[in-house]
Amino acid sequence: DNTVRLWPMRWKNWLEMGCNQLQYHPALVAPETDVAREAGETCQKYVWNKTESAQFLVRQGRALARSEDIQGGVAKFQQAKKLDATLNLEPEAEAKRLAVTVLLEAGKDLAGQGEYNEAIEKFQQALTLDPNLNLEPEAEAKRIAVPALVEAGKDLAGQGEYNEAVEKFQQALTLDPTLNLEPEAEAKRIAVPVLVARGEQGVKDKKYQAAVEAYTAAQNIDDTVEISAQTWNEICWLGSLRGEAVGVLEACNQAVTLEPGYVGNRGLAKALTGDNEGAIQDFQAFIQLSDNPGANRQVQGYINALRAGENPFTEAEIKQLLGE
Repeated sequence: DNTVRLWPMRWKNWLEMGCNQLQYHPALVAPETDVAREAGETCQKYVWNKTESAQFLVRQGRALARSEDIQGGVAKFQQAKKLDATLNLEPEAEAKRLAVTVLLEAGKDLAGQGEYNEAIEKFQQALTLDPNLNLEPEAEAKRIAVPALVEAGKDLAGQGEYNEAVEKFQQALTLDPTLNLEPEAEAKRIAVPVLVARGEQGVKDKKYQAAVEAYTAAQNIDDTVEISAQTWNEICWLGSLRGEAVGVLEACNQAVTLEPGYVGNRGLAKALTGDNEGAIQDFQAFIQLSDNPGANRQVQGYINALRAGENPFTEAEIKQLLGE
């Protein structure tokens, strides 16, 4: 209604409202700047009574102890007890208890990520603060890290990341030589079927270069993996015609190695990548192997065009070859 209303409050009222709303906020409880620290001190000086200030100092002490600043935590707890002697709190014991809890959790998290040495360091720090802990740092780190590394290896292998999976398995085996695990064999067992399936899906999705990369990776891991000449030739032919000639040239080579009669399609890929001489040689080889007069006339036409410095694979020709 375009009316300006002024609330009848003094600056102390506003300060009290702000301090009370922020008394649990990390910005004040665990201040990272001088401004935030001064804000907390202002609230203690002008707004909160001794009991409230003591509780605030306890929260700050806990935050410091959890950040492994034990001396800082102890100092805050001692200040709190001066303001409120009824606090059931032993400063040094409480700071150590909180720090130990954080260190143990950090150690477990690190071990769960396979960070064995870093986990041991955290466990040893906790044990130094509390020698009564029922904890053997190396054994505890190993107990958590070994299965975590094995699972990480399986996950990586399941993504087709063979070398990375082997590395994780080897780390687990180094920590626990009694594991019934052969790193390379286990990584291969999981990764190869994944890569083969990825290759098959690449063909279905018309992502021909990705299919070549997946099939090649599978064969590099396991040379017994068989990809048929027909499959390589399909990738070579369709990939070339659909703009991925550079990426599928290796598929063309694989197809010709297994079945020399597919050399004509490799000629197509070479022509589309600018290797005219290589294309002519492959087309000539095709004609020598072929007993199809019609196909031979068509391929001879490609040879003639390439020798004349012309591109026989125009957009219209490619569409015709695709049957579109």
